[in-house]
Amino acid sequence: MSMPEYMQVRAHLYNLISKADDPCMQIPPENELARQFGVSRVTVRGAIKGLVKDKILIPKRGLG
Repeated sequence: MSMPEYMQVRAHLYNLISKADDPCMQIPPENELARQFGVSRVTVRGAIKGLVKDKILIPKRGLG
């Protein structure tokens, strides 16, 4: 059984964040992630929402 799409995106983002040198780095835009993974923005938002809930990402409106 394969991993759900939002979990694939979430795992990718988690790896990206955990390997980052800059704790203030920005993740790629939703549109770019959706295109990269071939999923909808809703799927990407679900992955991001999970990372925010787990306090791995901190949303900051207006920064891109």
